Amino acid sequence: PEITPDYTTLQGTASKRVKSFVLTKDGSDLEAKQLVWHIIGYLCTVAGALEAAVAGGFCAVLLMYLDGRHFQKQALARWNSAQMQDLQMQSLNILNEFVPLAPGAFIREGGLEVLVAFLLSEVIPNDAVKTSLLQNMFMLCSLPGMQDKFADNGAVEVAIEMLQASTSATIRQDVVLWLAALCDGHKAAQAQGRWKSRAVTRCRLNGL
Repeated sequence: PEITPDYTTLQGTASKRVKSFVLTKDGSDLEAKQLVWHIIGYLCTVAGALEAAVAGGFCAVLLMYLDGRHFQKQALARWNSAQMQDLQMQSLNILNEFVPLAPGAFIREGGLEVLVAFLLSEVIPNDAVKTSLLQNMFMLCSLPGMQDKFADNGAVEVAIEMLQASTSATIRQDVVLWLAALCDGHKAAQAQGRWKSRAVTRCRLNGL
């Protein structure tokens, strides 16, 4: 008789078996996931569907693909680098539309912290993903209370360091826009920016 392998459990799941979908990774599986995400994202603009998406953990799923703490889980590790990049791009694109509709869900899932950590990580595959991420950061600054949360997470310092380190004109332009949005009318962020700029200047003058 055929024996079904007893796979190790996925952390955080109720079942002691890995779900069958976790073990599939061909092109049709990727397309199916992207289609489902697209449909859910679109339906979030319809009355009642947004609440269902929030209750179903849609925001958490999107953030999982940007959170390095989950990259080794089989549900994510099954994808090759090109597939993972496609999913990360789609996640960012959907979040750009989803978060203004449900900012509370994004905050509860620690979304801002996830995005800042992803921006600081060394696992961003290329500038296309980084550009999409920075566009999300810019959008978030327009939402109530987000400037405060960014300031609390040291985002101004992150932006200035990126501006100094990047050699890409496109990335530098996106960072400038994000930094301007961070500091617009926000005294604490403006003070952080001035402090960071003075510290960098002193280091340069001292040859550091």
